[in-house]
Amino acid sequence: MGIRTLCISDIHVDINRSYPVMEALAEYAIQKEAECILIAGDICEDVYKVREHVQWLKKQTGVQVYYVPGNHDLWHTKESKVTTDEIYKLYCEDENCLCGKHVRVGKHIVLGDVGWYDYSFGSSEYTRKQYDSMEHGGRVWQDKYYNDWTVDNTGRNEWFLERMKGQFEKAAEYMQQKNDGEIQGIVVVTHMLPHRAFTVPVDDKPMWKFFNAFLGSEALGKLCEQYPVDYALCGHVHYRHEFTEKGIRYMCRCLNYASEWWGSKEIQTQIEQAAGFIEL
Repeated sequence: MGIRTLCISDIHVDINRSYPVMEALAEYAIQKEAECILIAGDICEDVYKVREHVQWLKKQTGVQVYYVPGNHDLWHTKESKVTTDEIYKLYCEDENCLCGKHVRVGKHIVLGDVGWYDYSFGSSEYTRKQYDSMEHGGRVWQDKYYNDWTVDNTGRNEWFLERMKGQFEKAAEYMQQKNDGEIQGIVVVTHMLPHRAFTVPVDDKPMWKFFNAFLGSEALGKLCEQYPVDYALCGHVHYRHEFTEKGIRYMCRCLNYASEWWGSKEIQTQIEQAAGFIEL
């Protein structure tokens, strides 16, 4: 048996403040005997609170917790006089954050980062200039207001791809050094989507022909295919879905905003429905 690992994303502790999200997550992890927890971003909109929440969860459950930041975790206001790069650096300095590093969990190497978007999931009927505006039909993608990286989205996506390629290469080198079959594969954790199958269906939601552009990058998935990746975890889209393609198990296990929950409004039920498990 491998390391029983709980996977979840988009828990939005601050937006879901009316619910005991962290307490319910800890209780569920203990109940299900999770031995590791992976969170694919969007914990809350304050880097210091994100780090505190993760450390609390780690202490409460007694297991290792790893995470990557989501776009909400990187937000700041102009009044705060802090840059997105400065916030990102604070995440990179956190031992529980996967940004810029890889870790060993059971028989797998786990690596990850935020990722970004390059408009590849948007419709070709819109121009690059339109996507750069991040505005359509009277609506604005909110990263434009709260994230400096949006001045060059495609450039930032290329930056992340190069950065993650370096992580992959180091992980592959580590696996070669072992050279005894002890390491079975790689787990990739990103907030942004690596596959078009996770995007919002546009038949009954035509606005998403435009806004799907800000959900991830096709190139991220292609990068994963070049390495022995067993699992690719993501979040961001607020839909729960998983499938296997080319030997990779893709998983998106978002808790989402309470206003989006279907069925029961009990936090314990929603945590149970959102969380997925993998054996590492």
